Amino acid sequence: MDMPLSYPLFIASYVLSMLAGLFAGALIFIGWKNLWWRKALASARFNLVYVLLLIVLPLTTLVENAIRNPVEATDEVVYT
Repeated sequence: MDMPLSYPLFIASYVLSMLAGLFAGALIFIGWKNLWWRKALASARFNLVYVLLLIVLPLTTLVENAIRNPVEATDEVVYT
């Protein structure tokens, strides 16, 4: 089964959707007038580990599936 998007394009769209969701959530819960960009960017440095974990999540599920089902993960043809 092929993915409709390449893996780098999927990761880029995943990251953009996460950033758009964070921005929309900040606007809804904080509001435009109370949103301080310097404090938000400073706290983003400290939360970089969490952002990286969210980015790596699809890769870890692919690795986990490859470990659990090695026959399905390879494109090897076995003739009997």
